[in-house]
Amino acid sequence: MAVISIIIAGFELVRTEGNTEKATNARQRLLNSLLGLAVVAGATALVAFVGNVVGGKGGGSGLPHTAANQAAISSILNAVLIIFGALAVLFIVLAGFRMVTAGDNPTKVSESKRQILYALLGLIVIATADTIVNFVLKRLG
Repeated sequence: MAVISIIIAGFELVRTEGNTEKATNARQRLLNSLLGLAVVAGATALVAFVGNVVGGKGGGSGLPHTAANQAAISSILNAVLIIFGALAVLFIVLAGFRMVTAGDNPTKVSESKRQILYALLGLIVIATADTIVNFVLKRLG
């Protein structure tokens, strides 16, 4: 669906005929479609990773059967924190792109700066959470 939406947004962008409102809507649709595609790809990778880390010999139900040990919990939490960190970096890149394309519009520039600031704060929170989680797991083990 995201790929179809990207194609439609591309056609809309080509057919704007100089109408800035249509061009803005087409760019927004394209951006949302790309973000949707990134979320789907990230979710698929996360599910595959967690399945490989936690997966074991399946029982009769077809569900993985494994004991939750410290290494598995640490791997899952680290994977989640890595994904959140990658999303924060993606948001920084997107906000930087918006800032570059904002031109002389001070409202869009300030909004982009605010988005970059919040994404950087998110990275700090993620790094702190990673440190705390690893510290606690080492103390428990």
